Amino acid sequence: MATKRQYAKDLSEEPEPKSSKHLHSDTTDSNRSSIMSTEYATTEVTYHSKFWGPYLSDRQWGTVREDCSADGDCWNYLSHEDATSTVYKFGEDGLFGISDDRCLFCACLGVWNGVDPIIKERLFGLTGPQGNHGEDVKELYYYLDNMPDHEYMKALYKYPQSEFPYQLLKDENKERTCKETEYEILDTGVFDEEKGYWDITVEYAKDVSGSIVCCYTVYNKGLSEATIHVLPQFWFRNTWCSCSSGDTKCQKPSVSKVCVDSIEIKYELGNFTIQFSKADDKSKPVLLFTENEDGDTSSPTASDDMYFKDAFHKILINGCDLINRKQMGTKCAAVYKLTVPPGGSQCVYWTLYPSGYSSKRLGISSHVSNIVEARKQKYDIFYDEILPQYLSKEEKNVARQAYAGLLWNKQYYHYDVQKWRDSPVVYKGDNSVDIQDENGDEVKEEKSAKILMQERFPGDDDSEHVEKTSSEAETKMTEKVSKTEASSVEMESAELKSSENSDTSDVEQLETDSDSEPDFVDIEVSCKEYVPERINKEWQHMKNHDIISMPDKWEFPWIPAFEFDFGAVNPPIHGWSCLKVFRNTGSTDFTFLKKCFHGLIQNFTWWINKHDPNNKYIFDGGFLGLDNISVLDRGRQLPQGITLEQADATGWMAFYSLTMLEMCLELSRDDPVYCDLCIKYLNHFNRIATALNESIQNGGLWYEDLEFYCDVLVDSNNVCRKEIQLKSLVGIVPVFASSVLSPELISIYPELVSHLCLMCQENSPYIYQHEQFCFKFGKKKVTVNYCPGESDCNMYGGNSNWRGPIWLCMNYMIVDSLQTYYKAFNSEFKIPCPSNCPDSSDMSLMEVIKDISRRISTIFLPDSSGRRPLHVTRQVGLRLLQNFRDTSTDDYKKTRKNDHFLF
Repeated sequence: MATKRQYAKDLSEEPEPKSSKHLHSDTTDSNRSSIMSTEYATTEVTYHSKFWGPYLSDRQWGTVREDCSADGDCWNYLSHEDATSTVYKFGEDGLFGISDDRCLFCACLGVWNGVDPIIKERLFGLTGPQGNHGEDVKELYYYLDNMPDHEYMKALYKYPQSEFPYQLLKDENKERTCKETEYEILDTGVFDEEKGYWDITVEYAKDVSGSIVCCYTVYNKGLSEATIHVLPQFWFRNTWCSCSSGDTKCQKPSVSKVCVDSIEIKYELGNFTIQFSKADDKSKPVLLFTENEDGDTSSPTASDDMYFKDAFHKILINGCDLINRKQMGTKCAAVYKLTVPPGGSQCVYWTLYPSGYSSKRLGISSHVSNIVEARKQKYDIFYDEILPQYLSKEEKNVARQAYAGLLWNKQYYHYDVQKWRDSPVVYKGDNSVDIQDENGDEVKEEKSAKILMQERFPGDDDSEHVEKTSSEAETKMTEKVSKTEASSVEMESAELKSSENSDTSDVEQLETDSDSEPDFVDIEVSCKEYVPERINKEWQHMKNHDIISMPDKWEFPWIPAFEFDFGAVNPPIHGWSCLKVFRNTGSTDFTFLKKCFHGLIQNFTWWINKHDPNNKYIFDGGFLGLDNISVLDRGRQLPQGITLEQADATGWMAFYSLTMLEMCLELSRDDPVYCDLCIKYLNHFNRIATALNESIQNGGLWYEDLEFYCDVLVDSNNVCRKEIQLKSLVGIVPVFASSVLSPELISIYPELVSHLCLMCQENSPYIYQHEQFCFKFGKKKVTVNYCPGESDCNMYGGNSNWRGPIWLCMNYMIVDSLQTYYKAFNSEFKIPCPSNCPDSSDMSLMEVIKDISRRISTIFLPDSSGRRPLHVTRQVGLRLLQNFRDTSTDDYKKTRKNDHFLF
């Protein structure tokens, strides 16, 4: 057994961690070299290499899974402001945060500039209703480095030294219409040179099994000396209170003070010790403790049961005496107050190791610096090996930040739809409600507000105030509930819309919440009882609990399509992704491929049965991730009897069929039983391709006049067919359905050869040949009027984050498909160049592939003046965005072009 620290308890006295399969690693971790081998002993518990990772969401607030409102307004139910004090049910969030792979224990950066109304501990952004182009994060942050097992991670956050413009961003965007540009944080002037700002880099590194160390470095980018508070924060996701519906209630964990610079963590996945460094002035941090629980912490004094989630805000900013003198709880912060000269920097270090390791305590700062530097060198070697040698230094910089963004955007995602639907509904702001007595007659619950006020403030005799509050709120709730009782609730883009004939006879009693604010009552009632129809009714079998790679942990902190409507499908490319993983890892993990394939069989069948409305192998699917690709909103229900046959949906299903065919052939190498399924998916592809390539008059989607695939509106009798005459990526998706079957695969099942025939026309030249689709930086998504970057309409919330003339994912699919065609035709097949190409000669498909790839890369690479096109989209704030001061040099006045981008 390892030598214990003198202040630690004997390990035999501590509870053993629950046996958990995910705790124990294979030989990967046991063979990992550690620069601490002479300083730390080993323990009996080992953890897999990805036990700690960047699994915290950037935004848990404002999500459907945290919404307990009756009207489905998740944005207003739990806002950014509410997140400081409200306990989450299904996850956590934080600024550049990490957690274990079950998100039970979390850590993140917290900072305060001395003037903000709250500690900066999560990213701020506008909600969907607040933004003139929908929801949008209003921060400057960058993911710089990351490794697949998260041995080394680095990120950068830019924080104003003046007050963060929370309200200004809300007010200015509220005044703007969708025809105007967004009001960004650079427009506010908080990053102007005379005001100053902080560059804060966060670096994580791993040492031995189960450990992680961290370095926060703050750079003063102002012209004068400035002070900043840095708060490394640690807490447990609340799984022990009844308010946390995400998990079965478990034993309450604890974080407690061990000595002046260390704390001890105890919970079901193990026991750990965290040590903190001294500041540059040799001062030690102040350790604060509270509970990750809900409550009002505004009282000047606190009893044992009044330490809540927002206590650190109240203590540091408001000076409230809410310090837990027991020095323990479920949430902890180490508070550093750093004064930094202009151009200077200071570092804060902390380490986390499993309890049982014994340190010689040579100094936390030097110890962390050594580990970080060693892991950074390993990081550099790793990417030097996997990135092509022909890439330039700038191209490698772009690629590494792209990988960093992909890996940083891993997120613990937990959402049990049935538990969420059965969780209590909370009405905030009303004190009375229409209910029914024994005879079913409506009565008013008028005393609930009085009772609540008396319970909260037993010495308060201000009955007049109570009566007034109750009366005013009664009117509001009467109107709301009466309206609800007169309607059934249907979800449409996260809004519950009313219709007639709702039956609320099963509502028998409404209970008031005694912990609500004194000026309103939170009334809870079962969602299942009170709201007959809530969103995702057909998805109650969904119980998500895993680490998922998100496209963006702030914009999309949920799985596709989205929580507002899981039935709104995205393109079925998951089979293609699984096949890519199988082939890119040696084509030998048949267990992985079989597991994927068996799940995909059900999904493929669901698509065939659900999205072929006329049973003729022509498919629909709604917006399919291409939200503003058409002249109509493809996600909304059409008039009764009208259906929309979609070229992209049909193309995706042809693509899906070929993917399943290829998976069958791969699996047949290991098990011949899969051979017979090859014919099934080949026949599906043949039928889809045949139907797709028929002219519109003959029931297909090929429009002769445009020589292009188009969406078609069809009446209930399938007689009147009207094409949507529009050239967009919708009509290019069918080209993705291509495959070159190698002789090796075909030889596994000779009978397949007799079934092969020419099944699709060669449309690949059309993608590149027509200048409508050829753009300086890649392939445009649509050739009708579009608004680069920001939409001028409110379709899908008017959000601009996924709007613009170029979609990288679709360009990647185009390049991948062209590579397939190149395998078939080689260099002999050439196509004419678009008229806006500098080279007017014919090009081979490989030359086309390289040219499209070059155009895409140009978005991120500096031009002859050193500016990158992605930073030249707007004039306001351009100077600042292009010329942020360099954080890697001691000469703070030296500037260089901005080399950072957010993927």
